[in-house]
Amino acid sequence: MISDEELLYKYVINTAVTVLNSLDSTGNNKINLDEYKVLAAALNISESDAETAFEKLDKSGDGSLDIDELKENIKEFYLTEDENAPGNWLFGKF
Repeated sequence: MISDEELLYKYVINTAVTVLNSLDSTGNNKINLDEYKVLAAALNISESDAETAFEKLDKSGDGSLDIDELKENIKEFYLTEDENAPGNWLFGKF
């Protein structure tokens, strides 16, 4: 499924974006560090790793993850062969 981009978007990215949107407590269509830490805690990611992950995922450096950044990070997480890609930090340090 993840090798088919249409299926990836349909099932994986849309589901992940929906989950991450549920963390958007301010309704600004962005996830800030505190909101990301809620997800990290649910996934048993340490606060330190969550902070590192968020810094890597925030490609624009503006202190938040917008929908486009989330989609790109999710796509990287599932499809990249680059072990240093920021998207590999989506669910913390592996």
